[in-house]
Amino acid sequence: MTPHHARGIAASLAAALLLPLLSGCAVLADIAAGDPCAPQGPPADASSSTVAYLAAVESSTSGWLQISNRIGAQGRQLYAVDMQEQVTVDEQFLAAVRAIEFGPRVQPLADDLDEALVAYVDFVRTAAEHPGYLSEHRDLDDQVNEERAEASSALRDALDLPPNRCVLNRP
Repeated sequence: MTPHHARGIAASLAAALLLPLLSGCAVLADIAAGDPCAPQGPPADASSSTVAYLAAVESSTSGWLQISNRIGAQGRQLYAVDMQEQVTVDEQFLAAVRAIEFGPRVQPLADDLDEALVAYVDFVRTAAEHPGYLSEHRDLDDQVNEERAEASSALRDALDLPPNRCVLNRP
């Protein structure tokens, strides 16, 4: 065995032993930083509408994460079933948000979210029913996703909630 070959084996052995340790450190750092998709407790002085909104988000998050993870595992390739499931979860979320009694200051922002979600759901439903629609209407896709994000952020802000940091793969 040559010294060069021995150094290569030693380096491979060191990498095999150290990488799991370093990966573990990265995982611990992620845990310490907090999972941005984990349920968020309401602030101590939260209104009943804030508590109800967080409950609506929490009840939908597992469905959103399942869809997001599947889309990621598929290399961001979308199938009709992904879009149909997104519609189902979003319609359940929309129903939960509509059931919340927001105060007069916040209600217009809840209405904006309602409008943005309806437009998004309609777009995704159409894309699920018509192969090729999504790729042919990328500008509209960007628009309904942006309007949804902006309306959601505005409502969270009005409810004195921090921005949602959960990143999802959506149709």
